[in-house]
Amino acid sequence: MGLDISAQETERLSRFLSELYAWNEVVNLTRVPPNDAAETHILDCLSLLLIPGLPKVRRALDVGTGGGLPGVPLAVLRPGWQWTLMDGTRKKLDFVSHAAGVMGLRNVTVLHGRAEEAARRPELTQSFDLVAARAVASMDRLVEWMLPFVRPGGVAVAYKTKAAAQEIADCVGRARMLGGELTDVVPIRLPFSGAERLLAVLRRRMNSEESTGGD
Repeated sequence: MGLDISAQETERLSRFLSELYAWNEVVNLTRVPPNDAAETHILDCLSLLLIPGLPKVRRALDVGTGGGLPGVPLAVLRPGWQWTLMDGTRKKLDFVSHAAGVMGLRNVTVLHGRAEEAARRPELTQSFDLVAARAVASMDRLVEWMLPFVRPGGVAVAYKTKAAAQEIADCVGRARMLGGELTDVVPIRLPFSGAERLLAVLRRRMNSEESTGGD
């Protein structure tokens, strides 16, 4: 896939998977078999780094992080990105906090709440350079949940399957109403299974405001 992962990063990612499956015995974090985890939970999440033209990232938000995906793997490879991992289930965030602690990740914090409610908080609105969501909801909902957090010039990235191509195309109008533009759809092929993914990239317009109508 063209990702450069060091031995230290590989060790941290392996530790994350070990913790994920240990906690999965008690907290419902994943249904993916352990043998598929390296591809499905690590390489798939890291595919965001293959998107061309990403803005400079200081603050990043993972909406509906669940077991810390994609935020934790991305935090490992990009220690300079300060990640906030948000979810509505506190037990899942307990795992994320635990995993970040045992991995020594200092660039991960957790936020308990729902995206539609958190977006109204002044300290969060239009405050992130990058917002990501994976396996959370349909594109029409993701647009409404993600764009309010994105600063002007920043991007929101939705991880989708190849089957969601029309769903992505259909979100263009709603994205424009919320101050965003669908600027790219990046195809990804996972290296072991050959599974095809799409990364939908939405950029918030500079100095834009939400509107109730079209352009």
